Amino acid sequence: MTRIKNNPTVAVVLAVVMTLSLVFTDVSAQTTVPVDPADETKGHVTLNPGYIRGTVSIGDVSNNTVTAYKTRVSAKSKDATGNELYSEIWIESDLWEAQEYELTVHIPDETRKAGETQEYTVSCKVFYSDASNGSLKDNPYIVFENQSANVTFQGTANVNFDLNPGYVNGRLETNCDLDYGWVYLKPDGASYYYTRIRFGADGEFHFPVRPDVNSIVWGTAVMTNGWVYDLAEQAVTVAEGGTENREWTISCTSGCSGSISGSIHLYGLGTNTVDEHHIFVKGATETQTSTDGDT
Repeated sequence: MTRIKNNPTVAVVLAVVMTLSLVFTDVSAQTTVPVDPADETKGHVTLNPGYIRGTVSIGDVSNNTVTAYKTRVSAKSKDATGNELYSEIWIESDLWEAQEYELTVHIPDETRKAGETQEYTVSCKVFYSDASNGSLKDNPYIVFENQSANVTFQGTANVNFDLNPGYVNGRLETNCDLDYGWVYLKPDGASYYYTRIRFGADGEFHFPVRPDVNSIVWGTAVMTNGWVYDLAEQAVTVAEGGTENREWTISCTSGCSGSISGSIHLYGLGTNTVDEHHIFVKGATETQTSTDGDT
């Protein structure tokens, strides 16, 4: 595979079918080479461009407890021999307003020569900012449903990712020392979640969701001592422009502390005597307790 970069923000990956007539040095999937349409000179790859253009928006963001940070729009397809075609672009915006994008994609020779269209699957994922870490893959996000685009050589297909959302608003009530937590939402019956939100020590959250979809919302809460509590699943369906409230309560009657007690019985030792035994408790406290053999 060859990565082709035709401007600072757009990358197109082409799977190249090698022939005896093509003299090609060792070019890896990470190598960047200059490419122009119809340029078949030695060491270069032919790019037959088509374009996917559109907008990205997530509705009214003024009350959200999360802020859009980066958005990735990508398109993938395969040529007639099964080689992968891929292109992506990144948008850096808080999405207070709709943002435009344009992807350059490759139209395989067989499609271009036949005057046909190349079908691409187009995806969009909005990452929310999260100051707690520097890894984008761990950030909160929302994923749009995939769309299809039929692209011709030097033609443009329009694909918009404009969410007219409903909103889930809520709060975790607890007398524990809450550090942070996560809320997840998935369509009812699905095995995946399409949005996840991180909330802080105040336990409050407000975020956009796909409207008019029967969904399940659930989460986890992490206390300052490292203890983790599950937030039980709740059903939610939000109308376009509407808001649904969901809350959880965690009550800690002993201040987020507890105890473990029990007894140990050993049989079949014969004349052997236990000198000592150890009990390990691993978790937020990282506590180790040992007792002697007489206990």
